[in-house]
Amino acid sequence: KLSCNTSRKRGLNSVSLQLLFKTVVLTKILYAAPIWLKKQTGKFKDLFARAILKITGSQFHFSKMLGEIVTGIPPLEILVQEVTNKFILKALAQHDSVSSLLFQIESYPHSQYYYQVADVKKYIQWLMNARLHSSSQARVFNVPKSTHAISLFYVPDNALYYTDSDIHDYRCHMR
Repeated sequence: KLSCNTSRKRGLNSVSLQLLFKTVVLTKILYAAPIWLKKQTGKFKDLFARAILKITGSQFHFSKMLGEIVTGIPPLEILVQEVTNKFILKALAQHDSVSSLLFQIESYPHSQYYYQVADVKKYIQWLMNARLHSSSQARVFNVPKSTHAISLFYVPDNALYYTDSDIHDYRCHMR
Protein backbone atom coordinates (compact mmCIF):
# COMPACT_ATOMS: atom_id res chain seq x y z
CA LYS A 1 0.00 0.00 0.00
CA LEU A 2 2.79 2.44 0.84
CA SER A 3 4.75 1.93 -2.38
CA CYS A 4 1.80 2.93 -4.55
CA ASN A 5 1.35 6.15 -2.57
CA THR A 6 4.40 7.95 -3.87
CA SER A 7 3.63 11.18 -5.64
CA ARG A 8 6.66 13.32 -4.86
CA LYS A 9 9.83 13.16 -6.89
CA ARG A 10 11.23 10.92 -4.19
CA GLY A 11 9.88 9.44 -1.00
CA LEU A 12 6.38 8.94 0.25
CA ASN A 13 3.46 11.31 -0.07
CA SER A 14 1.84 13.11 2.85
CA VAL A 15 -0.82 10.48 3.48
CA SER A 16 1.75 7.69 3.73
CA LEU A 17 4.07 9.75 5.93
CA GLN A 18 1.17 10.60 8.21
CA LEU A 19 0.21 6.92 8.44
CA LEU A 20 3.80 5.94 9.28
CA PHE A 21 4.12 8.71 11.85
CA LYS A 22 0.90 7.75 13.61
CA THR A 23 1.52 4.01 13.58
CA VAL A 24 5.25 3.85 14.27
CA VAL A 25 6.55 7.04 15.84
CA LEU A 26 3.57 8.04 17.97
CA THR A 27 3.08 4.54 19.34
CA LYS A 28 6.73 4.46 20.43
CA ILE A 29 6.61 7.94 21.97
CA LEU A 30 3.29 7.41 23.74
CA TYR A 31 4.14 3.97 25.15
CA ALA A 32 4.01 4.34 28.95
CA ALA A 33 3.67 8.10 28.47
CA PRO A 34 1.78 8.65 31.74
CA ILE A 35 4.93 7.68 33.60
CA TRP A 36 7.77 9.34 31.77
CA LEU A 37 6.67 11.75 29.05
CA LYS A 38 5.01 14.46 31.15
CA LYS A 39 8.39 15.81 32.27
CA GLN A 40 10.10 15.16 28.93
CA THR A 41 7.55 16.79 26.61
CA GLY A 42 9.86 19.69 25.76
CA LYS A 43 12.45 17.35 24.26
CA PHE A 44 9.95 15.88 21.86
CA LYS A 45 8.28 19.13 20.74
CA ASP A 46 11.08 19.82 18.26
CA LEU A 47 10.87 16.29 16.84
CA PHE A 48 7.11 16.65 16.63
CA ALA A 49 7.35 20.00 14.81
CA ARG A 50 9.94 18.68 12.32
CA ALA A 51 7.82 15.58 11.64
CA ILE A 52 4.75 17.68 10.91
CA LEU A 53 6.84 19.89 8.62
CA LYS A 54 8.06 16.81 6.70
CA ILE A 55 4.60 15.26 6.54
CA THR A 56 3.07 18.37 5.00
CA GLY A 57 5.96 18.63 2.55
CA SER A 58 6.29 22.35 3.08
CA GLN A 59 9.51 24.11 2.23
CA PHE A 60 9.15 26.87 4.81
CA HIS A 61 8.16 26.92 8.44
CA PHE A 62 4.56 27.78 9.08
CA SER A 63 2.32 27.95 12.11
CA LYS A 64 2.55 24.84 14.24
CA MET A 65 -1.20 24.93 14.80
CA LEU A 66 -1.84 25.06 11.04
CA GLY A 67 0.38 22.01 10.52
CA GLU A 68 -1.48 20.09 13.19
CA ILE A 69 -4.79 20.95 11.56
CA VAL A 70 -3.60 20.01 8.06
CA THR A 71 -2.18 16.65 9.18
CA GLY A 72 -4.96 15.88 11.64
CA ILE A 73 -2.43 15.15 14.39
CA PRO A 74 -3.27 16.81 17.71
CA PRO A 75 -0.59 18.58 19.75
CA LEU A 76 1.73 16.35 21.76
CA GLU A 77 0.40 17.64 25.08
CA ILE A 78 -3.14 16.63 24.14
CA LEU A 79 -1.98 13.18 22.99
CA VAL A 80 -0.15 12.63 26.27
CA GLN A 81 -3.17 13.76 28.26
CA GLU A 82 -5.40 11.46 26.21
CA VAL A 83 -3.19 8.41 26.82
CA THR A 84 -2.96 9.28 30.52
CA ASN A 85 -6.73 9.65 30.83
CA LYS A 86 -7.28 6.29 29.16
CA PHE A 87 -4.76 4.59 31.44
CA ILE A 88 -6.21 6.06 34.64
CA LEU A 89 -9.81 5.34 33.61
CA LYS A 90 -8.93 1.71 32.83
CA ALA A 91 -7.12 1.39 36.15
CA LEU A 92 -10.09 2.84 38.06
CA ALA A 93 -12.55 0.56 36.24
CA GLN A 94 -10.64 -2.57 37.31
CA HIS A 95 -10.96 -1.78 41.06
CA ASP A 96 -7.57 -3.28 41.92
CA SER A 97 -4.40 -2.14 43.69
CA VAL A 98 -3.62 0.45 41.01
CA SER A 99 -6.96 2.15 41.61
CA SER A 100 -6.24 2.32 45.33
CA LEU A 101 -2.90 3.99 44.52
CA LEU A 102 -4.79 6.54 42.42
CA PHE A 103 -7.09 7.27 45.38
CA GLN A 104 -3.99 7.97 47.47
CA ILE A 105 -2.44 10.19 44.78
CA GLU A 106 -5.69 12.15 44.58
CA SER A 107 -5.36 13.15 48.23
CA TYR A 108 -1.65 13.94 48.08
CA PRO A 109 -1.08 17.17 46.06
CA HIS A 110 2.72 16.84 46.19
CA SER A 111 2.73 13.66 44.12
CA GLN A 112 4.20 13.93 40.63
CA TYR A 113 1.02 12.31 39.27
CA TYR A 114 -1.41 14.61 41.08
CA TYR A 115 -1.92 16.82 38.02
CA GLN A 116 -2.58 13.82 35.82
CA VAL A 117 -5.31 12.71 38.21
CA ALA A 118 -6.68 16.28 38.10
CA ASP A 119 -6.78 16.07 34.29
CA VAL A 120 -8.82 12.86 34.54
CA LYS A 121 -11.22 14.64 36.88
CA LYS A 122 -11.67 17.36 34.25
CA TYR A 123 -12.41 14.70 31.65
CA ILE A 124 -14.92 12.95 33.93
CA GLN A 125 -16.61 16.27 34.66
CA TRP A 126 -16.80 17.06 30.93
CA LEU A 127 -18.09 13.55 30.10
CA MET A 128 -20.78 13.68 32.78
CA ASN A 129 -21.92 17.08 31.52
CA ALA A 130 -21.90 15.89 27.91
CA ARG A 131 -23.93 12.81 28.76
CA LEU A 132 -26.32 14.86 30.85
CA HIS A 133 -27.00 17.33 28.02
CA SER A 134 -27.32 14.64 25.35
CA SER A 135 -29.71 12.60 27.46
CA SER A 136 -33.42 13.19 27.08
CA GLN A 137 -34.00 11.53 30.44
CA ALA A 138 -34.34 13.32 33.72
CA ARG A 139 -31.21 14.34 35.56
CA VAL A 140 -29.76 11.12 36.96
CA PHE A 141 -26.78 12.50 38.88
CA ASN A 142 -25.39 15.83 39.97
CA VAL A 143 -22.35 17.11 38.11
CA PRO A 144 -20.10 19.15 40.38
CA LYS A 145 -19.08 22.56 39.07
CA SER A 146 -15.54 22.20 40.43
CA THR A 147 -13.14 19.33 39.80
CA HIS A 148 -12.09 19.61 43.46
CA ALA A 149 -15.58 18.43 44.38
CA ILE A 150 -15.10 15.23 42.37
CA SER A 151 -13.66 12.28 44.27
CA LEU A 152 -12.44 9.38 42.18
CA PHE A 153 -13.75 7.02 44.83
CA TYR A 154 -17.34 8.17 44.26
CA VAL A 155 -17.31 8.48 40.47
CA PRO A 156 -20.13 6.40 38.98
CA ASP A 157 -18.93 3.36 37.04
CA ASN A 158 -20.55 4.56 33.82
CA ALA A 159 -18.23 7.60 33.86
CA LEU A 160 -15.17 5.32 33.84
CA TYR A 161 -16.01 3.75 30.49
CA TYR A 162 -15.43 5.70 27.32
CA THR A 163 -15.80 5.31 23.59
CA ASP A 164 -13.54 6.51 20.82
CA SER A 165 -16.08 9.20 20.00
CA ASP A 166 -15.99 10.40 23.65
CA ILE A 167 -12.20 10.74 23.47
CA HIS A 168 -12.39 12.47 20.07
CA ASP A 169 -15.04 14.92 21.28
CA TYR A 170 -12.98 15.72 24.38
CA ARG A 171 -9.88 16.25 22.23
CA CYS A 172 -11.83 18.78 20.16
CA HIS A 173 -13.09 20.39 23.37
CA MET A 174 -9.51 20.80 24.66
CA ARG A 175 -8.28 22.55 21.51
